Amino acid sequence: MTSFLVMIPILSMLMQKTHFLNILLYLETFSITILSLSILTSKITSIGGHFLLVFMTFSACEAAMGLGLLVTILRTTGNDYVSSTHTLKF
Repeated sequence: MTSFLVMIPILSMLMQKTHFLNILLYLETFSITILSLSILTSKITSIGGHFLLVFMTFSACEAAMGLGLLVTILRTTGNDYVSSTHTLKF
């Protein structure tokens, strides 16, 4: 069951990779799934709350960087298609 929950966002991201916003949503779904599974297993194995706090911090940083990249791509190209990234010149 848990491997199914982890594989859903990964398979969805691999199948529908046309827009950056979709990819960012799938990555957030993946990180929330991993976080919820970590919370469930931390109650069983008594993993400290510090790990979960660090993981949540990295998830928030990943979301902020992804949105910043999305805004940059939208301003540069005018759309959020993954296929238009070859035209980006930074």
